[in-house]
Amino acid sequence: MIKYTKEQLEAIEYFDNNLLISASAGSGKTKVLIEKVLRLLKSGVKLNEILMVTFTELAGSEMKFKLEDIIFNEISNKCEGYENLLPYFNNVNSANISTLHSFCQKLICKYYYILNMEPNFNLGDEAYLNNLKNLALDLTIKEYLNSNDEE
Repeated sequence: MIKYTKEQLEAIEYFDNNLLISASAGSGKTKVLIEKVLRLLKSGVKLNEILMVTFTELAGSEMKFKLEDIIFNEISNKCEGYENLLPYFNNVNSANISTLHSFCQKLICKYYYILNMEPNFNLGDEAYLNNLKNLALDLTIKEYLNSNDEE
């Protein structure tokens, strides 16, 4: 049995509204979120009704792995409420657990026509975006300098 701090238990047991969990590395955020999701699923909440966003793809993958693992253990041990977990055992990979960027990209891909966007848009990688920012800054400075030369 995992021991939780008072604050961790408060986060796990809070069900009145949306919840943001923010804490330093190694403080048990993933452990708390997985326990919270497990309790939600056991209570009848559907996996596709839960959104968990992380800062890195690695953290999202880790959360999916841990969630799948705990669901497997709960089903294997026939823990209380395990019946509600059965539909999700093979579907954890499709859960909305990702970076905010990935989740937004998924929404844009699905609803591009509502957003009046092209369906084949691309996300720029960090190097490309930094290059665009530098180009925009250079052009802005040149325009400013040229406008002051004319005066």
